[in-house]
Amino acid sequence: MVFKVANLPDERIAYVRVYGGVLRKGDTVRNADRDASFKVAALVQMHANRREAISEIRAGSIGALVGEDVASTGDTLCDPNHLILLDRIAVPQSVIEVVMEPAAGADMPRLVMALEKLAAEDPSIRVAIDQETSLPLVSGMGELHLEIASERLRREFGLNVRVSRPRVAFRETITQAATAERSIVRQVGPVGQFGHVVLAVEPARRGGGFTFVNDIQFSVVPRAFLPAIEEGIHDALDRGVLAGHLVTDLVVRLVGGSSHPVDSAPAAFRQAAYQACQEAVLAAGPTVIEPVMSVLVETPDDAVGDVIGDLYARRGKITGISSQTGVQTVACVVPLASMLGYATELRSKTRGRASFLMEFKEYQPISTTGKSGLVSRPHST
Repeated sequence: MVFKVANLPDERIAYVRVYGGVLRKGDTVRNADRDASFKVAALVQMHANRREAISEIRAGSIGALVGEDVASTGDTLCDPNHLILLDRIAVPQSVIEVVMEPAAGADMPRLVMALEKLAAEDPSIRVAIDQETSLPLVSGMGELHLEIASERLRREFGLNVRVSRPRVAFRETITQAATAERSIVRQVGPVGQFGHVVLAVEPARRGGGFTFVNDIQFSVVPRAFLPAIEEGIHDALDRGVLAGHLVTDLVVRLVGGSSHPVDSAPAAFRQAAYQACQEAVLAAGPTVIEPVMSVLVETPDDAVGDVIGDLYARRGKITGISSQTGVQTVACVVPLASMLGYATELRSKTRGRASFLMEFKEYQPISTTGKSGLVSRPHST
């Protein structure tokens, strides 16, 4: 199991723990997560910042692979003839995002490469390209998480970046099942384009993401057009239907369709799937959901009233209060949109004597009381 990846200035180190067998220098191993094989060039034992070259790592031991860029944190490495896949390291959902732009336009390729290296080290950092601005959209677990990422870009990669204001990663989901049908029939010169699909959508469990299911025979829609249909569905879900946020926690089923022996085209099926998916989601009771955080605030006794009042004003729900001598710990759940800039406000209210811990709990429908901070997803810095 690769449990950590570190990018050094001139090489990459993948820290591994061996659960069974022996990993030897020169072995060919299979990355079960990426379905790719590579040869182990060098093994080392790390002693803080000093390394010791070794020839093997036995079961129960920890070591590192040097110079391998085919593994990321959480990947399973195994014998190519005895495939196995270990449980991946649980990675929480990213809940806040920023757009990053290099101070010098010529540094864009270096910025993208550096972000890919950071994401390989830390799977809770996710990198995408904003469709409107073509700039990197970086998601993480909180404001501090992304501040550290931008500081690492400056310190380790020599990149100065402009960072947009943090924005909460709202999502959209559906509340009921629905079906939609769309056909694309057009003539482009002497060549026609035809695509016809019927899609059904249904809610999935919270945190279940998106699942595509093919419920028809390939005689109805040939196998060659399935990738185009999936791409059209992804396009529709990425753009959302209410406020431009990603649609998640649903199952999309291909339940019908037809093809033309001559004019069927991938582009037509992609467009038909895009339109059918958007229509089905609109008919399925779409709603916006927001990340809700578990928060623990430790505060002196004389400031607990101000702290609790402020949490209520942020749409927080108190779940418990525990006391020690002179200090009280307040446990609550609060929408992330209400917690931006909370560290500064807490220091102000308690004269710097309070502290807090915050972690992602779940996505919930936006409450109708208080300020939600909901905005359409911006596409610029």
